Amino acid sequence: MRAVTVVLVTATLVALAGCGGGRRSHGDFVRDAGDICREANRRFDRVTIVRPSAAHAEAALAEIVEIGAVAVHDLRRVKPPKGDETDVSAWLGAFEQALDELDYARSLLHDDEIVRALGAIARADVLTRRARVLGRRIGVARVCVVPQLLPGDEHSA
Repeated sequence: MRAVTVVLVTATLVALAGCGGGRRSHGDFVRDAGDICREANRRFDRVTIVRPSAAHAEAALAEIVEIGAVAVHDLRRVKPPKGDETDVSAWLGAFEQALDELDYARSLLHDDEIVRALGAIARADVLTRRARVLGRRIGVARVCVVPQLLPGDEHSA
């Protein structure tokens, strides 16, 4: 019985190592990260943002933050090659900071702090553009892109 348990535990550990626990090549990382971002972007595209309604905007921001948090979690599980670790950390850090600003904007909208919320959204837009540049620099062609919430050129960077 003990030998069977050891074999099952070993088989489980080997399976887990092959399912995201180990390092990938740069090409594999870029492909996997692109797949995660493609799914996140598809979900972001379904979020309806109505600018005139603070209550609706608050709900939309909560949904965007939730989608982004799932994407970040999944991206952090995809281990980059050793040479890409610093660049990937900077990319994901900027993406997470953008989500933090949106979550802050959501709480400000809840408290009817509209002007301060707009400031947080503006900072999130800047961080999103930075994350887009950093992700593309790594080679992820279709990076996760938090929807731009303020009027302007949505596809610059």
